[in-house]
Amino acid sequence: GISLRYSSNNRITGNNANYNGENGISLVSSANNTITGNNVANNAVSGISLESSTNNTVRGNSASYHTYDGIRLHSSINNTVIGNNASYNTNNGIRLWYSSNNNTCLRNTVRNNSNAGFFLAVTSNYNLIFRNDITGNGENDFNRQAREGSDCTGNQWDDGSTGNYWGEYTTKYPDATNDGRVW
Repeated sequence: GISLRYSSNNRITGNNANYNGENGISLVSSANNTITGNNVANNAVSGISLESSTNNTVRGNSASYHTYDGIRLHSSINNTVIGNNASYNTNNGIRLWYSSNNNTCLRNTVRNNSNAGFFLAVTSNYNLIFRNDITGNGENDFNRQAREGSDCTGNQWDDGSTGNYWGEYTTKYPDATNDGRVW
């Protein structure tokens, strides 16, 4: 795979990072990088992983068929995850984990993951998550994972006017209206 450690102001663009023994693309203690337009599939851990990293942009990537998560943020702050496809992963589509705070996730397609579409846990707080297509995930489409002692607070699932498209929304709210993309 591709790994940057203690690195800033780089672009990881247009790569295939498939069938690796760890993550497909990994940033550790890195800032102000852009990961865009990559095809990341069938890796032994996660597709794209940010750990202890800040102010990065993950845009327009395909992150599917991984043993764990399509896109994972671990102790990472102020990142933008936009316009990615995180589908068909064995665990979660997008995971914000261990104090991943103040991140923005929008316009992602998060479908058909075995566990949850989005998984926020272990004090991942004040994240903004909106305009995502979150459908067909196994356990449920949103999982705060309370059984693991999650104490997440302040996360927003809309930007004040637009939320997410949830696969089970019509079952829970049969009188809701749909604009064709978001409920």
